[in-house]
Amino acid sequence: MTEEQLETRIEQIVDQMGYLMIDILLMSLKKINTENQLLHELLEIRLADQKEEFYNFGETEPGSAGEQPGKG
Repeated sequence: MTEEQLETRIEQIVDQMGYLMIDILLMSLKKINTENQLLHELLEIRLADQKEEFYNFGETEPGSAGEQPGKG
């Protein structure tokens, strides 16, 4: 292999390594984005549950110990 062929081959390898690094970075960013979306959805669900608990605070279910007789 001549020196010129060797340089060409090294350039190709370096280019391929660059593309590999870009692919790894892109995959990492996609994973971070997906995890962020899942966490966002989870937080929305928790917030909705907390709001529901807040607005229902002090209310009693029919037949519960806090219910007054004769009132439903």
